[in-house]
Amino acid sequence: MGTASTSTPPRRSIAARLGLTSVPRDELIRRYTQRGSKFVKIMGANVRSNHWLCQLVIPEMAERREVFDHVKELTTRIRQRSKR
Repeated sequence: MGTASTSTPPRRSIAARLGLTSVPRDELIRRYTQRGSKFVKIMGANVRSNHWLCQLVIPEMAERREVFDHVKELTTRIRQRSKR
């Protein structure tokens, strides 16, 4: 029996497929945080949309005291974890 001629190449990591295997960390940070990069645009859109949503929902939650109860619960959890 012969080997199949339609064998698939070995899978490469995501970093290798993106050509990032030999790029230093500082260079990666510079690439993905420079103005106009896709990463910065996407993160900016996500931050703006989350801010808009919070501004829309928090006043109503505050009227029902849901925000305060939620913050109180979170601070209690943080204090409990710090005591461990």
